Amino acid sequence: MEGTFEPQPYRFTMAEDGALTFVYNPMLKDKVPETVQKAVAEAKAKIITGELKVSQTYLTEENK
Repeated sequence: MEGTFEPQPYRFTMAEDGALTFVYNPMLKDKVPETVQKAVAEAKAKIITGELKVSQTYLTEENK
């Protein structure tokens, strides 16, 4: 609206920008075993620190 937008490609990674978010449905969380919730939290922490590598695909015109 102010004429200041500049188009550019944006890149989000799992370890940056909050792109890695996992929220349990409050109505169903009690159905997920505590061991699974712990494993998910541990995997998330490892992804963020870079200990666990996750392949990422970047969307380009060639691979749409």
